[in-house]
Amino acid sequence: MQVVFDPHPLKDGFTVWNTLRVMYVAIFAVYWLYNLAHLFVDLREAAVISHFTRHRLGLSARQLKTVTWPEVARRIVDVRLYPTSFCVLLLQV
Repeated sequence: MQVVFDPHPLKDGFTVWNTLRVMYVAIFAVYWLYNLAHLFVDLREAAVISHFTRHRLGLSARQLKTVTWPEVARRIVDVRLYPTSFCVLLLQV
């Protein structure tokens, strides 16, 4: 059994096929890096939402699975109507 592996795939120069191979790898690499960067942005946004639901709405992950939508809406309205003391201090300045 012979293993087909070319240690120098571009030794013939930039032929049409070699150019297509390089472009394919480059496009794949850019796509992969874009998705990796997008993953970190999505994780950061998910952490912000998780912090809001836990600390501002007072809902744990388990409660969030079973709470009704009207209860969530009521808590959001309560957070907006009664800001924390830190926000009140900022409004008075």
